[in-house]
Amino acid sequence: MWSRGILALALLAFPYLALYLAAPPGQHYTGVLFNPSDSFLYLAQMAHGHGGQLGFVDYFTHLHEPPLPIYTLYSATGLLTPTAITPLAGGIAFHLARLGLCGLFVWQLWKLLGELLPRRAARRLALVMVLFTAGAGLFQILLGLARPGEPPYDLFITESSTFAGLVFAPHFALVLLLLVVYLRALWRVGTGRGPTWRATLAGAAAALLLSTIHPDKIVVLAVTSALFLLHAMLWGGARRRRRVAITQGALMLAGGLPYFAYSFSLVLEDPQIAQLLRQGLNHESVPDPLVYYLFGFGIPGLLALTGLPRFLRDLPRREAGEVLLWSFAAGGLLLIAVPYHDVGHRGEGLQLALAALAARTLVRDSLPRLWRSRAFAAAVRRHPLGYGRRRLRLLSLNLVVILSAPSVLALSLASVRAGLAISDQVYVGAADRAALGWLRANAGPQDVVAGDPFTGQFVAAYGGTHVVFGQQAYTPDFTRELLALSRFFRGLDAPRDYLAARGVTYLYWGPRERGDATFDPATLTFLEPVYRSGSTTLYRVRPAAAPATAARIAEPVAPVPRAW
Repeated sequence: MWSRGILALALLAFPYLALYLAAPPGQHYTGVLFNPSDSFLYLAQMAHGHGGQLGFVDYFTHLHEPPLPIYTLYSATGLLTPTAITPLAGGIAFHLARLGLCGLFVWQLWKLLGELLPRRAARRLALVMVLFTAGAGLFQILLGLARPGEPPYDLFITESSTFAGLVFAPHFALVLLLLVVYLRALWRVGTGRGPTWRATLAGAAAALLLSTIHPDKIVVLAVTSALFLLHAMLWGGARRRRRVAITQGALMLAGGLPYFAYSFSLVLEDPQIAQLLRQGLNHESVPDPLVYYLFGFGIPGLLALTGLPRFLRDLPRREAGEVLLWSFAAGGLLLIAVPYHDVGHRGEGLQLALAALAARTLVRDSLPRLWRSRAFAAAVRRHPLGYGRRRLRLLSLNLVVILSAPSVLALSLASVRAGLAISDQVYVGAADRAALGWLRANAGPQDVVAGDPFTGQFVAAYGGTHVVFGQQAYTPDFTRELLALSRFFRGLDAPRDYLAARGVTYLYWGPRERGDATFDPATLTFLEPVYRSGSTTLYRVRPAAAPATAARIAEPVAPVPRAW
């Protein structure tokens, strides 16, 4: 287990370490890669958590909403970070949290597989398939089967596989860890093995924490618990044990219901949250979902499906571990099929169950049938490559894993090239670092900064302020705000009116902004330059009643914090 876990952690760390080492001279790596805009949101929560703000605030907009009890993982991570959240410190804290949670997940997964798949070979293979396999998206592209404009599921959606979730962000690793903890507790409760009331408390705590990250997973837990406990009730042990199990299962699930109800009320009653959800879930609609998800879960998914008819034919006699895995898979598939629009992360954790079921099917059904075939016996007699029966069996098993792993390798290796292609989003130069340090030292969380969209992401993450515009998923009324920002830079609307309407305190002016704009802010009397570093200048927006002046500066008004 340890060798496989270390290899998994190495692959999960590789793309970020490679991009850190590839940083151009004078540039600092931010630690972001997939969906940079999302990662900057998490870093923004860490930055303000470091300052003591533990509630979620959307800093990618000029709007000021009351803090909400969401994204608490990142606020807590920032609170525990010893230094200010700079590009280097923030990236280190972000990935130490991610890899630490990944390590805990592998540990708990190994324990879960040992309980659900008592055969040693099935347990080992299941761990490998959960960590290192995904869908067939790479083959889909190579064979020309991918639809134009529709990237393969396992190369595009971060919850498509266990590896994709673990490589992306700490909260995905925590969700997978909590799912495994809940499944272990449910298995103990349903089978009556071990201290079941202690397991009930652990399961309720896991459900509560899980509901605060991705509340939709409570639906998956509800379906999983209902199906697994129904099987235990119909074909389990003593009647009293069945009643206790159902009571304990209900108490476990109840732990996640209050926050689930609260989050649902936010969707219905908070217009900003509702709008952000609508803006961020467009990828959920696909024209041919059957083909999309068949390729998306690939060989592990198909192998799991081949074991389903046998499972259903003899349902009363099925082992509790297999029943629990299929119950969890049914909950994940149901969430994928739900037509309700405001559901994100639909497939998260599903590949975990499918990969484990695939390993079980391989070891107990598919490969033994192959090994008993005449073709395999003929191959053994010929000794290809000098292999005997035992080594040919191992080779056939390894080939299945190898054919199931290309998407994982692509995510770990090819993502480095993708990161370099968007280097302007993942690296921060010296002038930006200095200007962001000045903002962090002199501005406050109620201030608003205007600038280019990429500037907005850096400022929200490291400057400690709001920005007028960040990016699609977290800037409410994205289309209107993008048009307004474009008109501002092109000089089509009065600059002062644009800045005043959004309560802007500072105008950030660097190479990105100069490339967008048709005017020079130095000529505007209501802007006062307060800081300059290289080619980047920060202007304070004067209140309307303040006397205008054309003051100029040559040196920073305040020293740059040494933390940079």
